[in-house]
Amino acid sequence: MFTCKLQIEGLYRKLSLEDGLNFKDLTELFQKLSKCLGKEANKFTLTHIENTSYSPLLETDDLEVVNSFNVIHEYISATEVERLSKEQQDYARALNKILFANNLYLTTHNSNDETSFKLTGLTKLDSKQYYFSITTLYGKVVSLYGKNEDRPSIAIITSSGQDYYINVTPEQEKEVSHFYKGLNLRLRVRLKKDIKDGNVLQCNLIDYTIPNDLTFLQSIENVRLEYGDIFKNISDSAKHLNDIRNS
Repeated sequence: MFTCKLQIEGLYRKLSLEDGLNFKDLTELFQKLSKCLGKEANKFTLTHIENTSYSPLLETDDLEVVNSFNVIHEYISATEVERLSKEQQDYARALNKILFANNLYLTTHNSNDETSFKLTGLTKLDSKQYYFSITTLYGKVVSLYGKNEDRPSIAIITSSGQDYYINVTPEQEKEVSHFYKGLNLRLRVRLKKDIKDGNVLQCNLIDYTIPNDLTFLQSIENVRLEYGDIFKNISDSAKHLNDIRNS
């Protein structure tokens, strides 16, 4: 079993049963975190709350759930709110309202690799200026967020190892969920970027296709079968160069 710990402490005071989080606030934090985890939240069990630091302990036998727990808190700790997914934004703002605004902070730990992340406040952009661009990403869907929400999102890892959180429509989410941790997809996305440093603030899926493994010659043959021999009037390259040289 693996243990994940949400260590909640005060900047200027020590929490206790007399001066700690009430049930409503603690429940709200768990609800927001649960939506970030999606279906993986069901694999966590609350086993204990340490009085010394008012820290909930969650246990699971699934290492992937531990990794998701780490990724969520790592991303929130180092990423501007505007760049987070809808579920992560909601969780971050709940942390801000319940903890940070009351001079409390959160440190996460896990028993697998002892990785920890300290969250003391929201990361915000210095500038609101931005621009949009459209690009194509090639990657594998590794996470699905907010399956029951009006604004779901997915996470992909590209062939170069870079991760993207992409907002999708409910209809798109249903389609791409069939490729979860399966085939690589070619995704055309609309990026909202900070004009100051080019960081991606938001990523929305336009459409996607499934790349095939056809060779160049096979692709040419498919074009020929669908549109006819569009290449018949194109001169042989060697002959064409010779004609240019002698003209």
